[in-house]
Amino acid sequence: MFKILLTSIVMVSVLFLRPDTAAAEEDFEDGVDPNHTDVREAIQAYVDEELSDSFASMYIDRDERELGVLVFQFTEMPDDSHIDAMHALTDDDAVLDIREVDMTEQELQSIQSDIDADGFSRDGFSITHTATMIQNGTVEVGINPYTDEHADALYDQYDADTITIVEGQEATVDSGEPDVDEHAVQEERHDLFQRILDWFRNLF
Repeated sequence: MFKILLTSIVMVSVLFLRPDTAAAEEDFEDGVDPNHTDVREAIQAYVDEELSDSFASMYIDRDERELGVLVFQFTEMPDDSHIDAMHALTDDDAVLDIREVDMTEQELQSIQSDIDADGFSRDGFSITHTATMIQNGTVEVGINPYTDEHADALYDQYDADTITIVEGQEATVDSGEPDVDEHAVQEERHDLFQRILDWFRNLF
């Protein structure tokens, strides 16, 4: 009997300690999809059908709200009937914000491509990265070393209203994996299993 119970509890513990299980649980906040997938796709389908000519971009703003705000941007603000229709597609957990912007995501990506095509090695400095920033309607350009003179050279070459120059960093290799103290993780798991074993031994 002891072995059966022990085997069961160990199997359950292993299941809940698996990294992929923990990651899956983090995808939801109290049972709410933080990406609001169903609502987002429903609104996007409506936009594609009714407002494709003025649609600029969409993103989820997590600065204003932990669960995110669905931001749909247009080059021309939709009329009230369309705005009401989009809000009607939300639920109690989703927040929708509709904004007017000057440029579409595709237009910003085109500007980014032009900058990239001109090369990353410039006179006295290097471009470390470029990125389409739909949140503020510009293309971010990182340069190293950063000086006002170098920044002005790019502002003069490209439309100053469409780019933002920031200080860039030298390229480094990033595996994309967070630093984890494997020893500490193993110790924590060992302690948990030991407590489980001790608890069962005390039952008999």
